[in-house]
Amino acid sequence: MADELGAILELGSYHPVPPEDIDRAFREAALVEIPMWVDFEAFDELLIYARGRQTSEATVRRGLLRRRRTVAIDAFERVRTYVRFKDGGQLTPR
Repeated sequence: MADELGAILELGSYHPVPPEDIDRAFREAALVEIPMWVDFEAFDELLIYARGRQTSEATVRRGLLRRRRTVAIDAFERVRTYVRFKDGGQLTPR
């Protein structure tokens, strides 16, 4: 199923998001600081496709003094994911 889905998405001008982009997204700070953790070992298959990329700026307040800072935000306009968990895989709290 994953191969067929990937082919359909590519016909719709989507492209696979490379693993290094996913790693960078987890390493770098986000606009809203929400801790994220994903156990990629729980997935038997994981496809992430995207199309349309934009960069915009936002003003955020960070640090103890809550100083304003302008940051660049790199984001995809549309993202599609497909996940198949390993047999017996369960979602468990961390």
